[in-house]
Amino acid sequence: MVATRKLTLAAGSIFLLAGCGAGADIGTNPNGNFVTFAFATPSGSGGGGAANGMSFSAGAEPETYTDGQNTLTITKVEIVIGEFLLQRLDECDTNPDATGCTDFKIGPLLVDVPLGGLARQFTVDVEMGTYYGVEMEVYKASSDNPADADFIAANPHMDGNSLRIEGTFNGTAFTFTTDLNAHQGFFLEPPVTIDETKMTTNMTIVLNLDRFFVDGAGMFVDPLLANEGGEFESMIEQNIVGAMKAFEDADEDGDDEH
Repeated sequence: MVATRKLTLAAGSIFLLAGCGAGADIGTNPNGNFVTFAFATPSGSGGGGAANGMSFSAGAEPETYTDGQNTLTITKVEIVIGEFLLQRLDECDTNPDATGCTDFKIGPLLVDVPLGGLARQFTVDVEMGTYYGVEMEVYKASSDNPADADFIAANPHMDGNSLRIEGTFNGTAFTFTTDLNAHQGFFLEPPVTIDETKMTTNMTIVLNLDRFFVDGAGMFVDPLLANEGGEFESMIEQNIVGAMKAFEDADEDGDDEH
């Protein structure tokens, strides 16, 4: 599991993007400073696992990956987010109770992750300053938690789950679910500054799906054997934690190369 290192968010409000498209309305922000978050997955394009790199398609479904012996096709990915945090370089480091340094929960929020593409999901209203880290909480929603009641009522298939993936493995259908709870911390290199010259920016969270269901030799394993109690459960949960990254994506192309 990834270490749970709390980051702090300087933010006033959050706007969900109704259409999740490039032109979606982000609402009215009182101070005009925004960070928009998007989710993305690299296109499989029938290629060979992680060696595919970071190419993106128009988001056509499904996405297919192969290791030369096995074929993994993914048709749907849903992830539950419970929190997004930003870490400032200034007083939040030494005084987390300072103005603008409070934790901010946004969820539980269900993200229907685009396959082989990128889609904007929500926008946060931030204060001016320099930010060096992002933390995303992968959250297990549960009917046992009264705070999750509305979410579970709207998304009963996610009860007890934080991530759900559908697809086929060597032609056999599978549904993979996990109750993984993890705080994913990502350092921003270089740090991101919001000021009078740059009042808004975009950040992208990439899920490298071709790295989820692999063993130590880089070969795909049957996702059904990674479900609760399966022989690959622990290994795949660790893979998932390590197969995500976040970065500033000013031109919204899903590429972290500058």
